[in-house]
Amino acid sequence: MPQPSTHLAATLSLLCCVLLVGCSSTDDAHQRAISRADLGDRWPLTIDSGTLECRNGAEVVLSSGGTVYALNGTAKSSKRYADVSSVWADDPSTAGLKVSIGPLIDEGLALC
Repeated sequence: MPQPSTHLAATLSLLCCVLLVGCSSTDDAHQRAISRADLGDRWPLTIDSGTLECRNGAEVVLSSGGTVYALNGTAKSSKRYADVSSVWADDPSTAGLKVSIGPLIDEGLALC
């Protein structure tokens, strides 16, 4: 008959495995692939695509090429993500201004 400590060790091992699998899964409901084709003329970036995501309930970010860019103020204020200005397109009709990033932020907030 197995010792009680053997049952406890087996139970704890099983519990740890279940927790690790649960914690490592991605919450696909809060992210999606997005590209220039999705927004057409409203695409505000110089990169063509990425993964749009809502993190921590309100941080809208875009991952592309191994970099995660902050898109909205909440994500920027967290100071955990790269500044989007390096890939944010200039407005061709007005010197010194950028294309509106609002449509991309709206898409991201819809994932929250």
